[in-house]
This record gives sequence, structure tokens and C-alpha cells, in this order.
Amino acid sequence: MSTDPAGVPPVSRREFDALFSALRTWGRWSPADRGAWNRVTPDHVRRAAALVRDGTPVSLGLPWDTRPGPENPKPALHYMSDLGDVEPPEPATHKDFLAADCHGKGVSHLDALSHVAYRGRLYEGHAAREVIGAGGARFGAVAALGPLVTRGVLLDLPAVLPRPRRTPGKEHREPEPPRPLPVGRRAAVAVAATAALVAGCGGGGTSRGPDSDASRGSAGCPAVLAAAKAAVARAERTDAAWNGPTTGPPAAPGKSLVYVAQTMTNPGVAGAAAGVREAAAVAGWRVRVIDGEGTPAGIQAALSQAVTLRPSGIVIGGFDPQPTARQMARAGAAGIPVKSAGTPSAPPGRARGRRSSPTSRRG
Repeated sequence: MSTDPAGVPPVSRREFDALFSALRTWGRWSPADRGAWNRVTPDHVRRAAALVRDGTPVSLGLPWDTRPGPENPKPALHYMSDLGDVEPPEPATHKDFLAADCHGKGVSHLDALSHVAYRGRLYEGHAAREVIGAGGARFGAVAALGPLVTRGVLLDLPAVLPRPRRTPGKEHREPEPPRPLPVGRRAAVAVAATAALVAGCGGGGTSRGPDSDASRGSAGCPAVLAAAKAAVARAERTDAAWNGPTTGPPAAPGKSLVYVAQTMTNPGVAGAAAGVREAAAVAGWRVRVIDGEGTPAGIQAALSQAVTLRPSGIVIGGFDPQPTARQMARAGAAGIPVKSAGTPSAPPGRARGRRSSPTSRRG
């Protein structure tokens, strides 16, 4: 099997199709052409606004780059359309014209859900040829996303890992395979990457050269970078004091659990399954894992199978329980408690309010 210039083996079509089927989220969101942005509610916006401390704006946009370069093969077009000599003399007006190829490393932009098709299909399975034409997109257009205001963290990975910053136009090669991040740092990076804070550290990759303002900015926002490093250091600590309970009721004997996974190809979901197995082994319980294989139909079928097995309890991992309301209602009617591990929202229906647990004799 050949490799790319960085020495990474390519992914086969079969492997990519398996990943695509396991990770896609078709059928999860409404309206569909806003995708995961549907998670952001007015409450998220209010909480994000409450985090503002000094009100200092930090721009994440690149300046219009009108000069061609290795990372800007289609530069922006800019000219003055009025230099005060087109309209009547007083008051004089000055106007300019801008045009840009919106996709590329030289232009700050947002990719809509209609941007990429695979096997002729866009997000949600729409046929690209049916919803995209010369006039634009009728599904998944960037305008459908609307404004996004939420918390965020901008990761300056070369500073954190550390890695040298890329020089525009030069091929980037790793001198040796990168070492995996420690577990604590992976957790910190995962939290940072999923939070969304508008603060920038370090210059971006433009084609303006080493003497540009961005290059002279060196580290940029040093306070933010220092705070991020401190957060990573706290996450890496393994000697943190435990302030939680050290005793509890004895585990009820002879119990059984079913763990319903969104997909076992997701490392987080698989890790939670391993944790359930480990805890159950200590208690002497039986555990069965059912893989939903990453599709709404597969997850519903897996949860239905779990209810049919009538275990002492069901643990769900990695998926929003709202599309499985019917199966959740069956679990509630059968008196089967349902708990979540890494699930976006609480289970609906009767199982949502259930506080009993199969982990104790009182459960």
C-alpha cells in the first residue's frame, strides 16, 4: 500500500465508508440544514455573554489578501470604483469593489453543509444535483446556519504540543511520529475544543511573509495562553485529593446490565463501555454491550433489544435519547432504569425522572 508524502498510509474506500456510516448524524437534527448548531439555545448565548470580563475584541478574520502566494492561488480582487470623480462634486464619495473565491486558506470563511458531497449525497442524504444549481443551494446553504454565539476556545496547537509553526508554501513533514498526548492533556484538549471561547493566540498562516504584522505578533494574547497551559497542567495532575464518598451501600448481587453504544468505533463510547464492564466486574454483575453502529435505525434497534432482554438496568452512551423516545417509554413501562454515560441530554419519558439505580440493594 502506498503512502502519502507525510508517510501516512491512505484510508481505503471500504474503510472510509465504514467510518462514514458510523459517524454520520443524519436524522438527528431539526432543522437539518443547521446541523449541530441546533444545540446552541438562547440559554447557551446568555451564559456565554455572562463570561465576558474586559470586553476586548479579538478578530479571527484574515485581512483581504490581494497578492498571490502558495496558500492563496486565487487572490482577492480589490479596486476603487469611485475616487470622488464619478458623482457630483460635493459631497465627494469614495467606493471600492471586492471579490473573492470564498474557499481557501487565504480567506476566512465558513463551510456550509452543502459544501461537500460524498457519492453524490450531501448531509441528510440529499442528492447534490437536485438541491444545488447555478443559483446556489436549496439545502444546507450557509445562510441557513444563522448567527452563532456561544463559548469557545481557540487552541494554539504549535504552542501547546509544541510544534514549529508552518511556513506558508513549504511542505510540512514530521521529523518523527508525534507522541500521543497524555490522558490528562487529551481530556483538557477535548474540553477546550468542545467549549467554543473567542480568544486568539498566535499568528495565522497567511501569504504575507515573515515581515507581516501577524508574524511580528509572536505569541499573542499571553494571558490566554498562560491560562490554557495552567488548565492543561491541572488536568494532568494525578495526585489530586479525592473529596467524594469512600463508602456506600453494598452492591446487590446477581444483577445484569446492558450498555447500548452509539457506535463502538467511537473511542469515548468504547471507553465508557469498558468502564461499565470494569465496575460490573467488581460488583459481580453481568454486562452485555449492544452496538448501535452509528445510525438512528441501528441505535433504536439496539435499545429495543436491550429492553427485550429485561436487564436490571440499561446504560446508554454517545447518542441523544430523544429519537429513541418509544424505546425509552418501553423501558420505563417495564420498570427498567436507564442511565446515561456521555449522552447529550437526559432520557425522555418516565425513564427521565427515575432516580433509582441498580447499583444498590435499595435500587
